[in-house]
Order: sequence, then C-alpha cells, then structure tokens
Amino acid sequence: SAGSLHTCAISGGRVYCWGYNAHGQTAGSTTTTPVAGLSSVTTVSAGGYSTCAVSGGRVYCWGFNQWNTCGNGRHYEDDLDVTTPITGLTGVSDVVTGVASTTCALANGQLYCWGYNDSGETGVPGAYDYNCQLCYFEDDVITPIAGLSSVLMVVPGSDNTCYIKQY
Repeated sequence: SAGSLHTCAISGGRVYCWGYNAHGQTAGSTTTTPVAGLSSVTTVSAGGYSTCAVSGGRVYCWGFNQWNTCGNGRHYEDDLDVTTPITGLTGVSDVVTGVASTTCALANGQLYCWGYNDSGETGVPGAYDYNCQLCYFEDDVITPIAGLSSVLMVVPGSDNTCYIKQY
C-alpha cells in the first residue's frame, strides 16, 4: 500500500513500512524490520501521513492524528508512533486510509469512518466542519454510519468517500 510519502507491505503476517516518517506513519519499521506488536495482519493501508492495519478483526492505527485519523476519539493530539487498537471495533475485514486524513473500516457489512470531515466524508450528517471529529463516537466507541448495510468496499478520497453496496 502506497501512502503520500511512505509505503507498507505485509509479509508472513507482519507489516513492514518505509519512507517518510515525520509523523510516525512507519512506526519505526523498515524494509527489514516489522512494525512492533502486530502479527497475523490481513490488510494494511498507508494513507496521507498515517497507517492502519487489521489483525484479528481489530483495527490498529499509527501516525498523523491531527483530526483523529487514528481513531482514538481525540484530535489535535500528538502523532502516534506505536500501533493503537480502536476501542470497540471488532469483526473488521478491511481498513482504508484516505489522502486527506479520513479512515474507514468495514465490519460485518457496516461502514465506520472517522477523521477529517470538512466535506462530510465521514458520513456524519450536518458535521461539515473539521472541528467536529468526535461526532461519530459515543462514549469513546466508534459507531457505524446510520442507514448503511451490506457495504462491500469503501474508498476515501481527498474530499469525499465512496462505497459499493450489495443490493
């Protein structure tokens, strides 16, 4: 997976990232040293300046966290240079990180998005404000986008998010 200035790959269930690391998006790994603390990884996504991976049905994110890109319920926080699991989100089959700091995950056909939301790309109605990154967390647990089910694929872009749904 290629991000803006870094790249990540999976080999033997471990994640390897290399390239630009000013925000911790490689978690200190290299082409020969895996990201610490992760095994049995099934997917990895390198975004603008953050990275997320799925292991054991859980999402782990690290790197740029200015708009809650790493999904820990806080924004304008220091960058995360260690893998951080997202609380309460299980059964995840895929995670994708966008160029402009929006992250989405698929779990059991439900779509979960968090991060930058200046154009409504997280799917939060009426939250078209980059200062509203906590709107989709309830009691520090991320919640699915209301009204969507049977989602097969999602792609966050710079100012939008698109998905494919099974009918």
